Amino acid sequence: MTRGIRNCNPGNIRKGENWEGMDGERTALESSFCVFKEAKWGIRALCVLLLNYQRKHGLQTVEEIIRRYAPAKENDTESYIKDVCQRTGFKAQEKLCLTDRETMQKLIKAIIWHENGIQPYEDKELSVGMRLAGM
Repeated sequence: MTRGIRNCNPGNIRKGENWEGMDGERTALESSFCVFKEAKWGIRALCVLLLNYQRKHGLQTVEEIIRRYAPAKENDTESYIKDVCQRTGFKAQEKLCLTDRETMQKLIKAIIWHENGIQPYEDKELSVGMRLAGM
């Protein structure tokens, strides 16, 4: 099982924020990443993070979002962008509306795939996390 799935953090969100649904004890033992009590909370955090990228930072395209989410100092950002575009059908510079549930779901599925090599969550579970994020 990958770290992201094991930690109920399928977006591999790094420590820094005190996210709702975090497992404080397990997060304290983890070197770099948040650990959530259940996957729905990790999915929620991923959605909130992406929504904030758009609302607070004006990031509107897959390219802009992934460059911030997976910076080149830690990732092969170009490959990440290509993979997300292939999995979603979005173009790298296509403007996205992340408050659209279908758009958000496609994006989070692609990010989960890229981060973990699998996307084990059913649409219903993704929807629960998205609802918890206010969608």
